Amino acid sequence: MAWKGRTAQRFDIKGTRAVLVNSRLAVKDNPLYQVQTNLISAVEEVDSALDSKVSKTDKINLNEQVTGMLPVQNGGILTGVYLPELTLVANLANASPYYTPWSRYGNSINLINVTGKVSLQPTAPSVLTELGMTIPFASLFEHEEQCSGVASGVVSFGAGTDNFAATVTCDPLTGLALIRWFATGTDTYDVRFNFTYQFIPK
Repeated sequence: MAWKGRTAQRFDIKGTRAVLVNSRLAVKDNPLYQVQTNLISAVEEVDSALDSKVSKTDKINLNEQVTGMLPVQNGGILTGVYLPELTLVANLANASPYYTPWSRYGNSINLINVTGKVSLQPTAPSVLTELGMTIPFASLFEHEEQCSGVASGVVSFGAGTDNFAATVTCDPLTGLALIRWFATGTDTYDVRFNFTYQFIPK
């Protein structure tokens, strides 16, 4: 994978050196001869260094020629797990968190995806219910559309099941992610969620 210059013709280092050696300048202690010899050597070093560079048109085998991970600031992905703190915002008797995976995508928008599970118990049916959840990287939200996702809850009892669907937004005042739905019962539900939010540093 050699660097390609702007022109197809490359400097003939060996030929130029041969011409210089056979010229009348090739005499002992000739300053001009020494200068030209040093210039040819410098060109040779630069040419060798350019040959080791990768051009924009070179094809790179990511499996064989690239090692390490791409930094987040250059578009890489950072992953981890955290234990969210839960807030019983409305119509909830209790809630329990689980360790939750997250993925951070480093680009101009800087998005973070969170997916996991919580257990919760509504206080009353047919009432707007809200659960607040801390996020892995605190974000300075300005409006709720900067966090968006879905959740679903299910509980089994006897021969049947009860389930519900919920939305995930955020509360700009508290910086929490919010799971919202109308409760269908007062049993303890396992709720699985997935949401993505924009990371805005404080």
